[in-house]
Amino acid sequence: MEKKIRKNMMTVSVIIALITYIACSLTLYWTMMISLDREIKSISVQIASYLADDKNALNSLSIFSESRITLINEDGTVFFDSIKDSATLENHLNRPEVVNAFKKGEGRSLRFSTSLDSQTYYYAVLLSDGIVLRIASETQSLNNIFLSGLIVTGTVMILLLITAVFFSKKLTQNIIRPINQIDFNDPLSNTTYPEIRPLLENFERHEKMRKEFSANVSHELKTPLTSISGYAEIMANGLVKEEDIPLFSQKIYDESRNLFHKIEDIIRISRLDESHLPAQLEDVNYRTVIESVLGHLDQQIQTKQIHVQTVLMNVTGKGIISVVEEILYNLIENAVKYNKDHGSISIKLYDDAQKIYIEIQDTGIGIAKEDLPRIYERFYRSDKSHSQKVEGSGLGLSIVKHGLALLNGEIHVESELGKGTTFRVIFKKKP
Repeated sequence: MEKKIRKNMMTVSVIIALITYIACSLTLYWTMMISLDREIKSISVQIASYLADDKNALNSLSIFSESRITLINEDGTVFFDSIKDSATLENHLNRPEVVNAFKKGEGRSLRFSTSLDSQTYYYAVLLSDGIVLRIASETQSLNNIFLSGLIVTGTVMILLLITAVFFSKKLTQNIIRPINQIDFNDPLSNTTYPEIRPLLENFERHEKMRKEFSANVSHELKTPLTSISGYAEIMANGLVKEEDIPLFSQKIYDESRNLFHKIEDIIRISRLDESHLPAQLEDVNYRTVIESVLGHLDQQIQTKQIHVQTVLMNVTGKGIISVVEEILYNLIENAVKYNKDHGSISIKLYDDAQKIYIEIQDTGIGIAKEDLPRIYERFYRSDKSHSQKVEGSGLGLSIVKHGLALLNGEIHVESELGKGTTFRVIFKKKP
């Protein structure tokens, strides 16, 4: 970071020096040209007045200026030139400044003069007797002005670079010091830049979630392992009656399955955390997915004698079938698990031009209003007195949230304790 700041400061210094040099050169050039124009116009007025008094005093025109003075007839022929023999000069009728002088009364042009072998500024004015007076003055070109200042500019740039290196080192050290001194064990105790404060708050929040997740994982995995270990130890010590062995074996099997499902859910969340949308998405028929999920959950639905009502349009969109199945399976399974015996579930599927909507409504135990903001947290389970009776990892809704984030979807929930819950999921047809 220090190297990057120093490099940027040096680059900025060089750019500023170049811009300043170009701006100064342009200003100097245009100031010089304006001044030259005023001077030549003043000389032309004096010459015009002088010629009006004495038309034969051509050879003494050089007293007015060292600039080149030319007099041109209406047909473009030169009858006087202060530097060259007029007889040797070509017709000037097509010269830009002469053309404008005949048309508008005066004209100007800037070009490289082959006769003077330099860049020359020409000013021509139409006199009262119909002839054109032209004054030509050598001037520095813009290139010459640029080149003449290169040595000075180069010296200034070198000095600027040396200064930038020195100050950038000091500056970057002062900038970096508060960042290097951040105590990540207690981020919010640090006194640092206001711009970094949200980052530290976010870091502390994620660190807290990480610690809670680690603690919850340990607790959730330890519980079934303790049961398995306890039952196995009793059986190993021969403290179980022969007729109770099948019961203990079943309990070990059930707890093993519970442990397996928890580990499987943790792996699913990790995969969703690391996943990205593939370049080529699949066609997903949402009606088919919902019917498949209901088929897998049919035994649980029949056991609790739950009435399922569906209104399903034949809706298709782009997505990842496995992720969509995971989302809908968890939501519908929760509607079954946390429902009352002889309860009901309503599932609606419909769409518009851009989005797909799925509503899953149950008549279950519901969720308290204060618990709603936390239901997507890993291992968080609302209404502990009820949920502990239901087998689950506490990761289902977290998986749902992660899956929807991957597909750029949305989820909304409405619930009333003791009356039921409605989840509304929105998928984009083209994530």
